Amino acid sequence: MLANSLCIGNVWHKRFEPRIHEFQYKLNMWLIDIDRFEDLAGNSRILNTNKTALYRFKPEKYLRDEGNYPISDKLKKKLTELGAILDSGDKFYLLGQLSNLGLYFSPLNLYLVVNDIKQCNYILAEVSNTPWNERYYYLLDKSQKQIINTKKFHVSPFFGMNQEYHWSFDFTEEKLAFKIDTYENERKVFSAGFSGKLINAKANNFYKRAFRSPLNVYKIIAGIYFEAFRLWFIKKIPFIPHPK
Repeated sequence: MLANSLCIGNVWHKRFEPRIHEFQYKLNMWLIDIDRFEDLAGNSRILNTNKTALYRFKPEKYLRDEGNYPISDKLKKKLTELGAILDSGDKFYLLGQLSNLGLYFSPLNLYLVVNDIKQCNYILAEVSNTPWNERYYYLLDKSQKQIINTKKFHVSPFFGMNQEYHWSFDFTEEKLAFKIDTYENERKVFSAGFSGKLINAKANNFYKRAFRSPLNVYKIIAGIYFEAFRLWFIKKIPFIPHPK
């Protein structure tokens, strides 16, 4: 995988019950080498780590419930707590969003654990909900033939909690793709995914491509509320309150 890269692609959702509802948007994600994120530092006004920029990597925004420690330490601690067996040669990558013009929000961050022969052993999924701004973590073991998690966290006010997630991934040197199928009572009720092409930060056209999406995070938030409006007011999908 091309670490410290911009992943340019599309995100899509499809609901099957109680009524069909689907959409697709262009979306960028970032693939960051957690142990080498300092390589992003520089004088660029497009991408930086310690200065105001269009996109900025702020380590404190990730795994925020794990204390004020280096992101690599927080990640290893959380992985170990959830049962991952780590090796000294493992490398760690973040696939998610960066702060965009001072605003940070990422519905899903995926932390990839890659061994010394470039195989992804584990993925830690950090899920955020809107508007409650809570987070929950699922450990995904890539050695399993089927990666399935019981839903433990309220994400959408249009789905209940009696569900399970079926995850699938396709990672190559130049492309990334993942899909989440949601099942309820053994029926697939929802499917969502992302696929995109990686452009390394050292590529000649990197900054030009990054600048083409100047409001990426703002677009995510606007899209969430717009689709919620369609579900609730137009398609009359029942609203399910937060269980807490």
